Amino acid sequence: MKKNILFRLFAYIGLFSIITDFFLIVIMGIFVPNYNPIKQYISELGSSINPNAWLINYWWSIYSFLMLTFTYGLYITIKKNKYGWLGPLLLCLDFIGNGLLSGLFKCDIGCHGNSFSNISHYIFSAIGTITATFAPLGLYFGIKKDPRWKLFKRRLILLAIILIVSFLIMAYFELFVLFSYSFAFSGLTQRIHTVIYYWFLLQISGKLLKILKK
Repeated sequence: MKKNILFRLFAYIGLFSIITDFFLIVIMGIFVPNYNPIKQYISELGSSINPNAWLINYWWSIYSFLMLTFTYGLYITIKKNKYGWLGPLLLCLDFIGNGLLSGLFKCDIGCHGNSFSNISHYIFSAIGTITATFAPLGLYFGIKKDPRWKLFKRRLILLAIILIVSFLIMAYFELFVLFSYSFAFSGLTQRIHTVIYYWFLLQISGKLLKILKK
């Protein structure tokens, strides 16, 4: 009983962390001077363009630890099978890359530059984004034989397809940025992908709570 309460707490931590991160990004995107959420990356909120960059950089580190506890709860809840570890592992790589390490290595203004911090940020963020994109698919293979997730499997496949398509669109336009061609909607494509991913995480948190209440 105590273990069940603990894992429900992990699910609530997931809900709290996702919602907090979403609204913090939105609020800072609105109030940071000369920042355009449509054109500029989320990571730029952690650069010197933001007078309160310290706040979001610290938060992204905290967010990572909170979501890792959520992922542990997810892993324990999934019935042990050959691929039960795959989804949680992909999530962990994202929370470390886009969470902890994004907070430690600041992005330069425009997220372009040859500084060690910017290059490290770009690499870890890219790894995190790729693993996040395939997390729904990885989770599907882990739960497809678990009857508790029976009605959730189709939703996972749909989320996986939508997330992969949004990633491919974002990556396609990112090539223009990498080769020094301007793209006016870099922030928008990143945010669309992020919102879809956060919706996936919220769905998982809600499903965990339903499973653990039984």
